[in-house]
Amino acid sequence: MKAHRFSIPLRLACLGILLISTPALAQPYAGVGLGLAVQSVKCAAGSSCRDNDGGVKLLAGYQVDTAWSAELAYMRPLRYFTTSDSNGAQTWGGRYDVKVIGVSAGYSFSTANAQQWQARLGLAQVRASFASTTAGVSNASANSVQPLIGFGTRKNLNSDLMVRLDVDVTRSKVLNSSDIFGLVSMSLQQRF
Repeated sequence: MKAHRFSIPLRLACLGILLISTPALAQPYAGVGLGLAVQSVKCAAGSSCRDNDGGVKLLAGYQVDTAWSAELAYMRPLRYFTTSDSNGAQTWGGRYDVKVIGVSAGYSFSTANAQQWQARLGLAQVRASFASTTAGVSNASANSVQPLIGFGTRKNLNSDLMVRLDVDVTRSKVLNSSDIFGLVSMSLQQRF
């Protein structure tokens, strides 16, 4: 079948309309947040361990339309966690640090009272490291790809600036442990 002579220009015009109209719907954004980082750590009896600390979140994303977005985030505690364990004969301790780089797809929705919510699901590259403070016990670190789950609410301050309250959860693995890392953060997000 022979293509109609207007078929290529018509296709190009339709593509042009889509490309021109997309920026009105889509917006890149970036943000920074502070909050509470929590890590499930082992703590031997009689030891003091720190399983929470301040946390930081840096994020950049692209709002595809009113519902869907893609987001890249970097999360970590401001300092390190402390942990200890025992095998009955020896107790050891050390610092536990976690760094997370995650990519996720987000779905935004509003409730009847116009409150804006977002659920995110993705993958995270998690770097967990243990630095021993006990003589004779070696340091360890591990990189792993883990699921990343996030949920949050947001409030527009103006047409380009919003405040977010988010909860993000993933796993961290080092040595023989698989522990939960979470960050509750409040962020400022700027749309461009």
